[in-house]
Amino acid sequence: MPLINLIEEQRQINQRAERGTRIAFWAFLGSAALGLIGSGSMLFLSESMDSEIARLQAKVQKLKPLRQKIDEHGAALSELYPRLTTLEDAHLMTDRWTRVLSHLSKNTPSEMWLTGLRSSGSDQSKPVQATFQGLSNRLEPVGEFILRLQGCEDLETVTLKVAQEKMIGQAKGIEFEVTANVQGTELVQPKKTDKKPEGGSA
Repeated sequence: MPLINLIEEQRQINQRAERGTRIAFWAFLGSAALGLIGSGSMLFLSESMDSEIARLQAKVQKLKPLRQKIDEHGAALSELYPRLTTLEDAHLMTDRWTRVLSHLSKNTPSEMWLTGLRSSGSDQSKPVQATFQGLSNRLEPVGEFILRLQGCEDLETVTLKVAQEKMIGQAKGIEFEVTANVQGTELVQPKKTDKKPEGGSA
């Protein structure tokens, strides 16, 4: 009986050993298979990334001429911008003077005559000043002329500078000079913001 039990125990031990060996073998095969799959996946991902990088580089090279054109147009626009600004300013000034002259043609009293019109604006921070010179047989039309100039939307600060008697032919008349500022002709400077220092003094 003891001998039979020993044989049975030995057989069970051998079976467990064989089972363990098989499990280890299959585990090894599984690990190897997973390793191969992982290596294959890494290789595939690496090739995919290389392909994507190559595609993007080719796209960059293809777009390079377009970018150069954009840079060239940007440089040309930067060069032309000051000229464009000057033309726009000139157009606005022309429109203003057209409106002023149209206003004069419709609102100059019949008993007076304009003999001169000049403008001055050496200081860009101040508006252009228009000076109207003329003659009248009486002072009242000059006052009416000033009131009508004040009704022009492009003029402001209308002021009588000179009004004096002058011989007009065989009769006495009034020689006058009126000034007015042309609206919107001064250069507007950006407001400076005074930043207070952070923190207080000890």
